[in-house]
Amino acid sequence: MRTVNKAFLYGHLGNDPEVRKISNDRTLVRFSLATHRRIRVDDGFSEETDWHQVVAFDWLAQKAADRLRKGQPVAVVGTLRPQSWVDTQGIKRKRVDIIAENLCFGPLKMSQEDASVSSAGSPLPEEGDIPFEAV
Repeated sequence: MRTVNKAFLYGHLGNDPEVRKISNDRTLVRFSLATHRRIRVDDGFSEETDWHQVVAFDWLAQKAADRLRKGQPVAVVGTLRPQSWVDTQGIKRKRVDIIAENLCFGPLKMSQEDASVSSAGSPLPEEGDIPFEAV
């Protein structure tokens, strides 16, 4: 029987990516990603935030480290990988990481100079109109 382990998330970074060299030629980057969902409560709806840990390796890690900053939108395609360990107090810990296979970066924030040049010509596109850059 075939199985599938694939995750697709779209959210915003909760922190700047943490970059680590894991060997001379390998790089690892880790960042938290916030996704939101609406839930029904007695008098309407409420929004809850879920936090996910994303890990990327090698060239994808370098691209993420160069391009991503806290608060930026990003789409992640990857696989789920459970992790477990015993911490320094002897407590068994668990988490599920998303191992990134592909990232689509959201629009970069424009500098004040770029914004003034754009406003002299055609109007700036709305945030939703700026295409994502896939890696």
